Amino acid sequence: MIPLVPQPSSYESHPLGAPGSSPAPAAALERGAPRKTTQRRAVETLEQRCRPYLGLIMVLLWCAGCATPGPPLYPLAVHEEARSLYLVRHDWHTGVVVKASDIPLHLWPERADFPEALYLALGWGDRDFYQAVRAGVGILVQAALKSPASVLLVIGISTEVTRYFPHADILEIPLSTRALHELATFVHATYKRDATGQTRRLGPGHNHRHSMFYLAEGDYSLFNTCNSWTSKALQAAGLAVPTALQARGVFHAAQRYGQVIHTHPAP
Repeated sequence: MIPLVPQPSSYESHPLGAPGSSPAPAAALERGAPRKTTQRRAVETLEQRCRPYLGLIMVLLWCAGCATPGPPLYPLAVHEEARSLYLVRHDWHTGVVVKASDIPLHLWPERADFPEALYLALGWGDRDFYQAVRAGVGILVQAALKSPASVLLVIGISTEVTRYFPHADILEIPLSTRALHELATFVHATYKRDATGQTRRLGPGHNHRHSMFYLAEGDYSLFNTCNSWTSKALQAAGLAVPTALQARGVFHAAQRYGQVIHTHPAP
């Protein structure tokens, strides 16, 4: 390794010494010569050591310039087997559901918290409002204006999605395996972790037997709602949908990618 050569200060490199000072004597000028020589030798040595690798560097740069992006996440290629993503809308709230076996553990290791689940349902929202049994106006206003924290709700489902959510609108979207893997990576990044990297469990959901609230990344607000998170989850899976604030906006934008398999029964 070549030692770093200290750079001369502005005063030392000035041919007349410090600005405004009297001209430097000849001896002072001569002292700068060995330093410049040392710098020149260091540069030459570095060039000599790097020269054998110039060819490799040029090849790598050429490959980087010619590299093409991978296949798009959507639509599926002709030979690909479709995997299902379910978009579920409950009145003002939306979430996504995936088949547990479609997601590798190394991409979403937290899904191991639900070993018997056939499907996993996901939703994101304000910590206090989402966990409240009966949310009052005060909690709603707090969530909209100054949310203290966000949570991710994961539900383990052991039956078909339409049977578990009989009062919801459900859209089934065919995705590639790669798209689902990108979605799993997005979900994995949503968990907030402690100093040791562990997720922070807050307890089960009151309406779901096999579920868990986790402290989550992101700031909930009037302009970043549960539906905004769902939109971003769809975007992570390669769907070109806008980030919507309302449930109907998410559902409407995603309909062109899938098929409605269940609708909320009329009251």
